[in-house]
Amino acid sequence: MHTTGIYVLLGSILFFISLISISIYLQPNRKEVSEFVSRRTKIALRFGFLVTVFFLYLLVVGVYLLATSNDLVRFMMLAGVVGFWSLLMFINITTIYVLAKNGYRLVLSKDMVDIVIYYAVLYLVLDKFDFPWVAIGVSSIIVAVVILYLLIIAFRYSKMMNAIVEPVNLYTLGLGFRIFSGFIGLLLISIYFSENVFKGLIVVSCLFFALILWDTIRKIKPIVNMKR
Repeated sequence: MHTTGIYVLLGSILFFISLISISIYLQPNRKEVSEFVSRRTKIALRFGFLVTVFFLYLLVVGVYLLATSNDLVRFMMLAGVVGFWSLLMFINITTIYVLAKNGYRLVLSKDMVDIVIYYAVLYLVLDKFDFPWVAIGVSSIIVAVVILYLLIIAFRYSKMMNAIVEPVNLYTLGLGFRIFSGFIGLLLISIYFSENVFKGLIVVSCLFFALILWDTIRKIKPIVNMKR
């Protein structure tokens, strides 16, 4: 199979699994899901570290690919994409399994339908714009810096977990990460169909993820500073 075909296949699978994961997150009683997710800070920290490693790898290889396009660099990019895809799949499937094991099921809610519509509308809109590579580079660097900063804050927070009565609500982060995962799936699919959508989704997914991470930093940082 051609490399582009591999990307489309991986993207389709990831997008489908992300939708299932999002659907389970969007339970009618989201308070229970929120409390359950917010108690899994240390697991989220481990996943966050792995996401950071793969993201930084893809950022470096992506820049190298733009500067020097050869078979070795393309293979390095494919290996990085497959690794990142595998990690996102593992996180989503683990979430689906753990939540399903604790009684949470797939739900077709209005919010879920709205998210699917947003994906479709965003795809159509981005097809009309041609984002410069500079915008892609800047957005990638922004999210990389925010991820690293959050990891530092989250590491300090995880060491306080046993002394905290009410953990920080990580529901928004969890849901946002799965929406971001859907963006990545759609991004891989778009490689074959539209370069405009591909480049646009890189910018949108990076900025969206940075916003979600910054919201989490805003919630955790006061607690970390207070406990010093």
